[in-house]
Amino acid sequence: MYMQSWVNFPSFKISIYSCVLTHLCSAFIVNCQPGWTASKFSGSCVKLYTVAKTWEESRDSCKKEGADLLRILDSEMNAFIATLLTHESSPAYIGLKRFQFQRIFTWRNPNNQANYISMSAVVLAQQLKTTSCVVIDNSNSLTWMVSDCSTSFPYFCEKGPEICPASWTPSWHSGTCIKLYRIEKDWFQARGICHRQGAELVTILEDKMDRFIDDQVSSDIDNSYWIGLNDLAFEGEFMWPNRSLKVDYTRWASHQPKIPGDQHNCVMINYRGRASHPGWHDTVCALHKFFICEQVSTCDKGSFGKTCSLTCDSRCNPPDGCKKNGDCISCLPGLKGLRCQDACHPGTYGESCSGMCSLHCADSVTGCDKTNGTCLQGCREGYEGACVIHAVRTELTVPTAPPSAASTAGVHRMTVT
Repeated sequence: MYMQSWVNFPSFKISIYSCVLTHLCSAFIVNCQPGWTASKFSGSCVKLYTVAKTWEESRDSCKKEGADLLRILDSEMNAFIATLLTHESSPAYIGLKRFQFQRIFTWRNPNNQANYISMSAVVLAQQLKTTSCVVIDNSNSLTWMVSDCSTSFPYFCEKGPEICPASWTPSWHSGTCIKLYRIEKDWFQARGICHRQGAELVTILEDKMDRFIDDQVSSDIDNSYWIGLNDLAFEGEFMWPNRSLKVDYTRWASHQPKIPGDQHNCVMINYRGRASHPGWHDTVCALHKFFICEQVSTCDKGSFGKTCSLTCDSRCNPPDGCKKNGDCISCLPGLKGLRCQDACHPGTYGESCSGMCSLHCADSVTGCDKTNGTCLQGCREGYEGACVIHAVRTELTVPTAPPSAASTAGVHRMTVT
């Protein structure tokens, strides 16, 4: 089931589709200008320029288009970008660069450290003293290669709205923004830092979100990261910070979680590709680990979304009555569904279809008006108004009572209701 809301920007528009099964998942879909390709993974428009330029020249060219060199967020986006390079004869630049004397790769500038990197451990281990730029290999487009920045290659540009604040990464699986903190804190300190950012320790409800988070820590496989899962309230009963969310998905490491009663109450994750102890671990909350925050909406009433640019659906009741994910709290009469997108089923009516049509409507097929419950074909014989029974009086004749009977013998009058 898909719901859609549009946000207008100068040259394109973005919509957030939400699908609800047992959890919420979202995709950022953009309507791009001719020549540009929409990326649901980033909410941006992407274009491959085939005229070869140096890395700096490529970036300048992108900026002239109101764009920048491409930032690839995870393995799924990387596979999507690869399809755009399939028939090209040369690798292409993206926005990833290692500036001189840095030991890390960053996106576009020295202060934006990359989370997801699709390069071999051997390449990552190369600590060159010269500036290095990154291209996608056209012969094996899922792989990135390091190049001298002065070499000329085709290049990818992208443009679009800033779905998340600076230094945060949009997650199309959850419709949220996440940020890795590479500073070591205990679980409670980490959660406090998230709260001060209007966020919470990350929640992982399904495998695709888990793999997205795994991609984010792939450039730092030796460290562990706190997530929001814990059993602090009830030993052995793990919960997310939002306790209304069921813990239907986990990826516990071998021999995890620990035996109840051992004070291992907070959960950290290790990269699934690391050689030792991959997966989720419950451990002592006082240990100092890196951590991942997920931004929580702080929008005014009637708006939602990570930039608070989306408004509640007009079918919500009241019109500004929607939750942080855009789902309606209640629906106008005659409608139902998370975004009030569905008409009431036959036999129901009213706000969020909470009313039941009278059993005494003349036509049980057409039923009643979806908004007010009035029978569309009137009532069955003997019923009126809202199809309730007439107030009628019926005379009943009974045998004469014996002389000793009360004076009620004879004709009795009975009111039938």
